[in-house]
Amino acid sequence: MTGAMITTAEEAYQAMLRHHEILNREVANRATSVQLTLETAGSLQSAIAGLTAYMTDEVLPHALAEERTVYAAADGLGLADTVNDMIAEHRKLTGLVDDLTALERASSAAMQAVQQAVQIATQLVDLFTAHVRKENELLLPRLMSEEGLDMVELLAEMHHALELARADGASSVNDAELDVRVLAPAQRHEKIFATYRMLSPGAGFVLINDHDPKPLYYQFQAEYPGEFTWEYLEAGPEVWRIRIRHLAS
Repeated sequence: MTGAMITTAEEAYQAMLRHHEILNREVANRATSVQLTLETAGSLQSAIAGLTAYMTDEVLPHALAEERTVYAAADGLGLADTVNDMIAEHRKLTGLVDDLTALERASSAAMQAVQQAVQIATQLVDLFTAHVRKENELLLPRLMSEEGLDMVELLAEMHHALELARADGASSVNDAELDVRVLAPAQRHEKIFATYRMLSPGAGFVLINDHDPKPLYYQFQAEYPGEFTWEYLEAGPEVWRIRIRHLAS
């Protein structure tokens, strides 16, 4: 977020705010490029690609890193409902990026496609702007006010989590899917853990289930503490998709 040495809680707090400002500005600028295709002869595919690439390379890894660090810290400070809402917003952002990517791949310059892209880009930037505001006004001040919470260490942890999230994103396209809905409930955990144990460090798979496998998460925590990541890609109401990754040592 900044090349300067950060040694105080206030410096860490300001660094987080500055990074949010940069992300918000860059998303808005790229969304504007998509919106302007209604008025200019610019390439819709090029405009969409600029927005989706920034979301995929910068915003979504940042969101995942926040979930693993900032949100985890806030969850224990009486902000569980707010954290859950914000995680749900991350999933909505991911869905909007997927929708834009589908339009880009369709390679259509029809007015209907342009209008649809503009609508999605507008929804994305509005959601992200409101999301960042909530982080700045609700989460970060609460963390700053918590006695004993080391903001400098939290920022360092987020930087590390961001590196992991980017690595996850680079390899996630090759993740196999494990659909346990076809298995009897008594067989599911055994199959999931057997699949996990076969993973090479850094590899992962996408678990597909018909309910939120929260007990499974706690079992992973007990048996493989600090050795895995758990990322909700879809959270019901009918299908749950979770990316589980074996962390590289």
